[in-house]
Amino acid sequence: MCGASYKDILHQLQSQHMTHLRVGVVGWIKPTLGICFALFVFWAVSCWRAGSHGTAISFFLFTGISFFVRLSIGPLEMNTEFIRHTTPLGCWQMNWDEVTEVEMAPKTRGDMVLYGKNKRMKIPGTELWSDKEEKLGMEFFYAQIDGREIETKRTTRAIFQTSKNTRIKRT
Repeated sequence: MCGASYKDILHQLQSQHMTHLRVGVVGWIKPTLGICFALFVFWAVSCWRAGSHGTAISFFLFTGISFFVRLSIGPLEMNTEFIRHTTPLGCWQMNWDEVTEVEMAPKTRGDMVLYGKNKRMKIPGTELWSDKEEKLGMEFFYAQIDGREIETKRTTRAIFQTSKNTRIKRT
């Protein structure tokens, strides 16, 4: 899946004195969701006051969705032992040796779900990864999958999955 081998990626990390990678989420996502939230609230209140209650309820629904999506976004941390996703809603972690399968959304770089025995961890797709370590983070992630021979498949189910049995206390 990537050009560099698992050992090359590990060597590159060690040469940069990095013990783990932290990959953030694209910078424009958070303000965009904030603007959407504000607009949906404004439109919902305006519709309600104008007597269009059905339309107002729809906008309140979109308000809730944009708020939830914003709370679901946070950085990923990876090293050779684990992958961790931290959001305002909580922190989820899975050890690489527990991962038996990775499910990816059909979109080229969409949502991903890591599966293990009675465990599941949803992470944002690489299209939302940002920061100076983005390229190295993607190479490291795919090197872990390739190096550990973890099965991957593309399904739309990955879009709708949630994490299960991977929540940890914040560190």
